[in-house]
Amino acid sequence: MAEMLDCLVSYYSAKAHRGGMPLQYLCYRIVGGPGSTPEGGVAAITLLAAKNPNAELYHFLHAVQEGGPRAAVAAALNYLDAVHHKSDLTRVQTEVRSTPCVERRPDDDLPPIDLSAHESAEAAVRSSHQGITVLNTRHERRKLF
Repeated sequence: MAEMLDCLVSYYSAKAHRGGMPLQYLCYRIVGGPGSTPEGGVAAITLLAAKNPNAELYHFLHAVQEGGPRAAVAAALNYLDAVHHKSDLTRVQTEVRSTPCVERRPDDDLPPIDLSAHESAEAAVRSSHQGITVLNTRHERRKLF
């Protein structure tokens, strides 16, 4: 049975401001799932938070031909270690958690959502009351200070 994996990874500096905030802090979420073949896997890295003057918000995908999602997550963790290896940051992470996959088809269970009467897909989903949670994942850069 296919599985979905996820873990949180943080890198932080030993030096901190007086209030305890590390001078550098980065927090990532890695999510891995099946690939296009039974042996393959794909993992996505998403930067959740950054206190680093040089950090750019980014997303990366790692795909493997063998080893499934676990190998893809391992490749993503290795990539993050390579990115931060010279920055003198300490790494901590949660255990890699596993959840079985449930395959869904577009025509399973849920009636189609009529988009014609709505300005956006988000408004259509909200008005349909189908128990769907909408997450806004649009990339916006804002200068906070």
